[in-house]
Amino acid sequence: MTKTSITTAAISLLMGQVMTTAQSLDVYFGTYTSKDGSKGIYHSLLDPQTGELSDPELAATTPNPSFVVAKNNRLYAVSEEDKGMIKAFSIDPETRKLQLLNELPSGGTYPCHLAVGEKLLAAANYGDGSVIEVGLDTNGTLSSRAEIFRINGKGPNLARQSSSHAHWVDLPGNELWTVDLGSDSIIIRPKGQVPWEIKLSAGAGPRHIARSPDQKYIYVINELDNTIAVIKDRTIIQTISTLPDDYRGESACAAIRMHPSGNFLYASNRGHDSIVRFIVDPASGMLSAKEFENRGVRWPRDFNITPDGRFCLIANEKSDSVIVFSIDQNNGKLTPNGARVAIKSPTCIQFLHR
Repeated sequence: MTKTSITTAAISLLMGQVMTTAQSLDVYFGTYTSKDGSKGIYHSLLDPQTGELSDPELAATTPNPSFVVAKNNRLYAVSEEDKGMIKAFSIDPETRKLQLLNELPSGGTYPCHLAVGEKLLAAANYGDGSVIEVGLDTNGTLSSRAEIFRINGKGPNLARQSSSHAHWVDLPGNELWTVDLGSDSIIIRPKGQVPWEIKLSAGAGPRHIARSPDQKYIYVINELDNTIAVIKDRTIIQTISTLPDDYRGESACAAIRMHPSGNFLYASNRGHDSIVRFIVDPASGMLSAKEFENRGVRWPRDFNITPDGRFCLIANEKSDSVIVFSIDQNNGKLTPNGARVAIKSPTCIQFLHR
């Protein structure tokens, strides 16, 4: 064998090793255990080339982990119950199973969302409209340092807004952001400063927020009136429906995600059972060109986009499944790639951020 052929063979072997050892993406799924036999938090691996998911395996048995965040080999979860809890888990580097580190009461009822910063964790209690901020110790466990904020408000929808319902939290910089579905407001608490708020349309029922990559625009998905509000500098500059203009059935918004490129925004409709895609104007931040994808979509409680922007995973709460779509990088269109796994009552999809 010549020197040239040896070199070529070595390169081919090396390329083969690279292709076969491409790192899979860890995916964790939150669920409702009070429905249909789910046991807790599940884990799967996503092939970064094909978007295929491995069969989900139970990572931890825990009640109603409806929202989870995985970060730095730690996973944090809520237990969405009347006596709400927040739990910290370590992630086994080999098996990806979860080991409980510690847990604390959420300070309220039915916690439904949490955010994890460098030294703090915050959780939103939907039931009583309170928010808890908890310190994180150096090993990632929940400390006893906690502060509870209570929201007192209501809106015009008597069935859903008779009191405050904290539904989303975030910890950007030195601020604590809370979305209150009950009072149609976003409350911002800067450290050491007076809180302020952004008011949404009466009866809108804000649920979650997505941000543009440059942080200039925020996009609020409103569960009750099925709209997205685009906000810049504390001012609403656009409100747009998530539904087709001729749709007259019942529906309620759920999740909202910005594509990593910042060019496309997606939202989920429960009832219309679709993912709607918008084009984002880079100059104004405004949304246009609605397009709906409903193939295999059934009550999409949550969805998430892989960090590279290539795939969208959708949690179909009422059909006990997670399905995968490929994303066209030029126009943001979703195409089902055939990947589908069974999970009972999936409510949350999170990737492990290392």
